[in-house]
Amino acid sequence: MHKKITTKKIINLAKDAFLKSSNPRSIPLLYFNEVMNIGDLLSPYLVREISARNVHRAHTSIFPRLLGLGSILGAATAKDYVWGSGFISPNISNLTINPRRVYAVRGKATRDLLAKNKILTQDLPLGDPALLMPRYFYPKVKVVSGRIGIVPHYVDYKVMSEMLVGTGSELHLIDVRREPELFISDLLSCQFVFSSSLHGLILADTYQIPNLWIRISNKIVGGDWKFNDYFSTTDFPEKQVYCIKERQDIEHLAMLADRVCQISRFLESAEDLLDSFPRKFINDAI
Repeated sequence: MHKKITTKKIINLAKDAFLKSSNPRSIPLLYFNEVMNIGDLLSPYLVREISARNVHRAHTSIFPRLLGLGSILGAATAKDYVWGSGFISPNISNLTINPRRVYAVRGKATRDLLAKNKILTQDLPLGDPALLMPRYFYPKVKVVSGRIGIVPHYVDYKVMSEMLVGTGSELHLIDVRREPELFISDLLSCQFVFSSSLHGLILADTYQIPNLWIRISNKIVGGDWKFNDYFSTTDFPEKQVYCIKERQDIEHLAMLADRVCQISRFLESAEDLLDSFPRKFINDAI
C-alpha cells in the first residue's frame, strides 16, 4: 500500500529540493523548530561554527541529514549522520539507523539502547554537543551577586512566571525561547541556576554555574529519561530532582542555593566529542 502524499509533504519536499540546488554546500540539519527553544537552536549554531558552512533545517528525509543536539535519534534514517543525539525515552521501535553513520551519542542510556537493538557494536564518544559551547561563545558578563536564574522548560514557563510574581528580584526568570547568545549571556549573569530544562542544566554545567534540577510539572515528553541520559556522562549519574509545587518551594530552595546547587563534571572526553564531528563525511556525502 502506498502512503498518501499530503500537500504539506509535497511542499516540504520542494523546499528541501530548492535548498539543495540553490546552496549545495549548506548542511541539512534535523532539529525541532515548532517552538523556539534553546536546546534546538544550539544545534545549527554549533554545526555552523564547527563546520564553517551554512546550515539549513531539513524538512524531509529525501537527502542525507545531520542529527545533532536533541532527543531526535528516533527520527534517524539509514541515510542520516548522527552526532551527539539521544532518544526521548526507552520506548523505541522500527529503527533504521546506519551504525556506520553514528559518530557520537548523548549518553550511556542512548548508547545502551542502540547496542540492545544491535545497532552499535563499538564504543563511541559520548556527550551532548552543548558542552562544547564555551569554545565558541564565552562573553564577559558580570555576575549579579545572589541572582538565581530560574530556567523553566517552555512547557513550564507560564506556571513558573505566575509562581514568581511578588518574589524578590534575586529570582531571575530566563526564557528558553531565545537565541543561544542572548540566553547564555543571561545565564552567565547568575550566581546559581534552577532549571527544568535539560539544556539549562547542561549549559550551567559547562559554563561552571552551580545549578539545581527542578521539576515543575509532568508535561515534559519522556519524563526524566533524557536528563538521566545526560547525567550518566557526569560525576552525578544519579542526580536528584527537586519538585516545585508552589512559590514557597522555590523560595525555600533559594535560601539553600549555596548548599543544594552543584556543578556536574563531564567525565567523558570533550576532545573526542569534538573530533568525532563528521567533517569529512559531510563534505563527501552532503
